[in-house]
Amino acid sequence: MTNVGGGASEVAQRDDDEFEVAVPASPTGETEVMPASAPDHTRRIPLLDEEPRPITPMPGDDAAAPVAPPPSRTSRTARFGAALFWMAAGWWLFAVVRWGTEVARASNVDGVWRQVPTATLTDAARDATDRAPSELIALVALSFIATLVLLISRGRRWLGVPGLGLAAAAVVVAWWHLGP
Repeated sequence: MTNVGGGASEVAQRDDDEFEVAVPASPTGETEVMPASAPDHTRRIPLLDEEPRPITPMPGDDAAAPVAPPPSRTSRTARFGAALFWMAAGWWLFAVVRWGTEVARASNVDGVWRQVPTATLTDAARDATDRAPSELIALVALSFIATLVLLISRGRRWLGVPGLGLAAAAVVVAWWHLGP
């Protein structure tokens, strides 16, 4: 043993040569020899034969257990209609963002902000909503199906009126782009 702390310390530490590690014996006493060609990752690891410990329940009253929320009274049809409604509303949100981008580009020329004429606003609205004729037709169909489903089903009927507004706006925009 060597003295770690120097002259005044009485703490002693073993040298590295004196350190011993006990190696546990194999439970079966024999070792299994695997050929070098056999993959090691397919061997099963032996599990302990012990039973798992039983877990005692927490002390307390069963009445204090949390109660699940009541089941939704909204029908599956109404939820389907609401999903269609929010898809159409998302299309309109993206159209508004595209319109705002077009107006911002038109109003900022060479770093100077200028007033935008009405014709430019109309052109920006046309550019924002004119992606493809099939997109507009799909929007009209989606909006009308959502409106019909919401107005007929129970549970989310209040979304049917805004859905009708979105459907009417979709028809106007589609007529503006695809009409004569």
